[in-house]
Amino acid sequence: MRKSVLPAAFVTLISAFIFSWGCTKIDSTTLGTDLIPVIDNIHTFRDTFTIETSQQVFNDTSVVTISNAHVLGTINNDPLFGSTTANLFMQLKPVFFPYYFGAAKDTVKNYTGVGLDSVVLCISYDGLWGDTNIVQQLQVFEINDQQFSDSSNKPHNINYEPILGNALSGIVSIDPRTLNDKVKFNNGKDSTSNEIRIKLSSAFATQLYNEDSAKMAVENAFYSDSVFRKVYHGFAIKSVSGNGIMYVNITDPKTRLDVYFRKFRNGKYDTTYNSFPLQPSDGVFSDVSATANSVIRNRAGSPADNPDPGELYLQGSPGTYVNLHFPGFHTDSLVNRANKIVNRAEIVIEQIPDNPFYDSIFSPPVVYVDLIDTANTKWKPIYYDLNPSQFYDPDLGSTGLFFPTQLDQNYFGGYSKSRINGMGQQARYYTINITRYMQNLITKNKRNYDMRLFAPFKLKYPQYTSQFIEYANPVAFGRIKIGGGNHINPAYRMKLVMTWTKI
Repeated sequence: MRKSVLPAAFVTLISAFIFSWGCTKIDSTTLGTDLIPVIDNIHTFRDTFTIETSQQVFNDTSVVTISNAHVLGTINNDPLFGSTTANLFMQLKPVFFPYYFGAAKDTVKNYTGVGLDSVVLCISYDGLWGDTNIVQQLQVFEINDQQFSDSSNKPHNINYEPILGNALSGIVSIDPRTLNDKVKFNNGKDSTSNEIRIKLSSAFATQLYNEDSAKMAVENAFYSDSVFRKVYHGFAIKSVSGNGIMYVNITDPKTRLDVYFRKFRNGKYDTTYNSFPLQPSDGVFSDVSATANSVIRNRAGSPADNPDPGELYLQGSPGTYVNLHFPGFHTDSLVNRANKIVNRAEIVIEQIPDNPFYDSIFSPPVVYVDLIDTANTKWKPIYYDLNPSQFYDPDLGSTGLFFPTQLDQNYFGGYSKSRINGMGQQARYYTINITRYMQNLITKNKRNYDMRLFAPFKLKYPQYTSQFIEYANPVAFGRIKIGGGNHINPAYRMKLVMTWTKI
């Protein structure tokens, strides 16, 4: 009989955690909930603490992987954050090798009546962040970069762009408002919706069609995958103008290259098409064609590039972040010494409303805070509050328990909410729940870390793992202007609000 035995080190670790928790346990039913006792300033108090803030810009090396939503488009007119351009690069391949169009030997040379019609690049469309009323302009180029073609297992970060060759299309206009309309193609026999369709040049179509591997020549591009990658390195879909970011799904079957050709059969011409998807030879997206997605921010001359005192600008990845310092917890003897239950401790972040139209179309991101470990020049997750029902500890990185398997966003916060602010304006705001962190800081007199506030697409803590952790924002999504801790108007100031009860 086989016994299942936990490793001794793991048992010791968990036992030590349970013992430590039992020695300092506070009634967890009152921590971080919305059931806050009445503030009577006798037993229960509410304190507001100053946060010192400073804005920084990321050197972002996030990677948009095959399973992530990809972005394509241009923001030309964001009055707060300047411009953004997102370009897409990908290989689309035949589904088998050696490859031929239609049935075997249905080629121009081997079958009377077979001929080329057109080639259309199709991209599955999921939605747009920004102004849907502004037309997006795109242009397709061939990629002339062997290293990109051979990089199917090499991730490229959002700063990367391969070397380009000739234009394969003119500048085409895409109206986001019509993309969910049904479009018929193939002489009305097929239809689609939520698909960007770009017709490529006839010269490229002829070049592609003439490579049909029914000729069975080893040097033919369709003879094998390795030969194909030496001839066709992929497509670059470059954004020219617009005022929004389109989100696309490159693994959806709607993302493909359609090659239309005609055949003469049974006394008449028949038009059909074959599709090249983002498809690996084994049918699994673990060894897929090369892809990359670049996102270029240009904040030069914008308010985000040179903020006024007390103003902060948060932008989704690749974006900005804010350093937070809590001076009151270094000097306030009441906070550090008194016995108390922290009923609720939260960072409150207030939007500074700007232009109502642009604030609505460029909606706010989901935010996140972590800790700045200046002693080790690293960032690490905040203790306890990412998921209060699951044990994790940033100091146990080598065990894999440095981060919860699931972040409890309902408890921790990060999503923006709407209300009438202290200036009588409709505005967004955030609350970040750090109740358990503050309780342990007080109870155990732990170190008071500074924090980092940002709007991540992915999280990475390289001291623990080389892997990225997915967060709630897609790449390039979200922006908001918020008040710093020193804003001249108290209604906009970022602050830490703590409700606590004497024990």
